[in-house]
Amino acid sequence: MPLKILVVDDQNINRTILTKSLELHNHSVITAANGVEAIEEFITHQPDIILLDVIMPVMDGFETAPKLKALSKDVYLPIIFLTALDDQKSLKECLKVGGDDFLSKPFDQVILAAKIEAHARTRELSKKPSNKRKN
Repeated sequence: MPLKILVVDDQNINRTILTKSLELHNHSVITAANGVEAIEEFITHQPDIILLDVIMPVMDGFETAPKLKALSKDVYLPIIFLTALDDQKSLKECLKVGGDDFLSKPFDQVILAAKIEAHARTRELSKKPSNKRKN
């Protein structure tokens, strides 16, 4: 299923590589170079999934993630951190601030594609009305 994906990374080469890879899977891609741009692009484009770098100027990923989650309101917004950080403390922080998953750079394209599809299914389920019985 084609998705609208926001790629947030301060390195132009990383944004370009991710964009080309995601477009091969028929996804549309919006890019941002920092957290401030990410928030602006989120408001304008309402992406389905966000791929977020941690270390960026202006506003880093740790500060950006909770702001994006707040903007998504009740719909599940998957945030997958893509980071060069690989220490346990940093990876735990990715999840603590609102990330739903992470991949360490350099990452495997097949694993990234699988994670995107899995989170896309969960997002679709979050949009459906609850089938819970009311007692």
